[in-house]
Amino acid sequence: MHIDKRFIGQKIKEYRKKEKLSQLELAEKVGLSDKHIGRIEAGKYLPNFINFINILEVLNINFSDLGIKIKQQENKNKMELLKLIYTSNDKEINLYLKLIKTLKEDF
Repeated sequence: MHIDKRFIGQKIKEYRKKEKLSQLELAEKVGLSDKHIGRIEAGKYLPNFINFINILEVLNINFSDLGIKIKQQENKNKMELLKLIYTSNDKEINLYLKLIKTLKEDF
């Protein structure tokens, strides 16, 4: 799968401007530097997964707005769960896994 970094950067810039945010304001909301946001918008590179999700949330963008097709219908709970996993430490992830397995067995 090819991801067009330039296109995604342009879309992020477009939505940032729609939200009337400067690069610095967006950077502060997602925990990055304004230079990093500038490089993303210029299409030099993509943010890591968790930063990408944070940018999408702050700018109210969904994957389809960026031309990213997801086979299943987007599920906000699934994205929230993924974000939780990516921001958790190993101990928390092990606990979540045990809980989910236990819950799944009961269904």
